[in-house]
Amino acid sequence: MKKLFILIALQLYFSLFQGISGESMDWQQYIPQDNNGRISYGDTHFGKESFPSLTIYGNATLEGTTVNEKTAINGSVDANKATFNQITVNGNFQGTEIKIKDGFFNGSVSFKNTKVSGNLKINGSLISYYSDFKGKIFIDSTEIVFSNSKINDIIIENASTNFTKQTVHLKDKTVVKGSIIFKSGKGEVFVSGDSKLKENQIKGGKIYLEFKE
Repeated sequence: MKKLFILIALQLYFSLFQGISGESMDWQQYIPQDNNGRISYGDTHFGKESFPSLTIYGNATLEGTTVNEKTAINGSVDANKATFNQITVNGNFQGTEIKIKDGFFNGSVSFKNTKVSGNLKINGSLISYYSDFKGKIFIDSTEIVFSNSKINDIIIENASTNFTKQTVHLKDKTVVKGSIIFKSGKGEVFVSGDSKLKENQIKGGKIYLEFKE
């Protein structure tokens, strides 16, 4: 009965999210499958363990955990020295010294000393410290901060911020190798410290240089 209630709540959650964002999402892909993976209900803590797949309905603390295939978490996450192949989080995410291939995050995201080899999609704010992004970042947010990070391409969506300026801050020694694209055409990029960005790397926005007083 508890599992049935959670699955019904999950369906209602995705229906509400689709109504707000206008994005079509298949909630059924998050129903646990019998693939010898781990399924947990309620607040969960895992240490240095390895799973083929992992599904959590509740808040999660993951320390040294490795998931080889899909991870789906419906709750806030605090991850430290964890490794994920494909991760989906509906809730706020805080990661330190983690490795991710591909990720979808519906909530605020904070990375520190993180390596992302594939693509990210984020509906929420992003703060990154000392992190390396090899793939593309697709994000719908009004404010994004990178500090001492390496970035490839960033595509800033405007599904929920049609009348708001969207801001990217590049601090300290952040390097952008690709482009920063604002689909709204209302973007602002503030560059400070020894961060590196050329004006022709920005599309749909303006660049501002910040100097220390």
